[in-house]
Amino acid sequence: MASAGKPSIIEVRPLAVADAEACDGVILSLPHHFGDEGGRRECARAVRAGEGLVAVVGGRVVGFLTVQRHFADSAEITWMAVHAARRGRGIGRALIDRLCRELRAEGRRLLLVMTLAASRDEGDVADGYGRTRAFYRALGFIPAREFPTYWPASPALLLVLPLEPAAP
Repeated sequence: MASAGKPSIIEVRPLAVADAEACDGVILSLPHHFGDEGGRRECARAVRAGEGLVAVVGGRVVGFLTVQRHFADSAEITWMAVHAARRGRGIGRALIDRLCRELRAEGRRLLLVMTLAASRDEGDVADGYGRTRAFYRALGFIPAREFPTYWPASPALLLVLPLEPAAP
């Protein structure tokens, strides 16, 4: 926790295998978002074997994302989470800002992400996917397509962020 008047410093660095257990803890803090056991297993595999970034505050991993580079011009955020107690403090933005800088430097033009579509009723959940969709929209992601059966019993929304070329 930052002391009164001092903001927390967010360090963003590459994901390492040693970060996996901390990432598991982030996932467990979000039971609504990671309530499916199969999804938790897939995410756990991704943080142990894939590429990504972690956000560290006060020496602790408080957020992460994994990324796949599918084609020369695009990449996809495959998993992303910020600890429930740390959401809304710029951590997700810091992760995506760093990823976008790296992707622009590689010459990539698009960043993709899938999330739960608004057509899925979440009931009375206060910190649900509406907040997640608003977060991505605030960063400039554009809804591109809804996939009604992408996940079992859950429609997915594909969001796309056009990446401006890196400054010379």
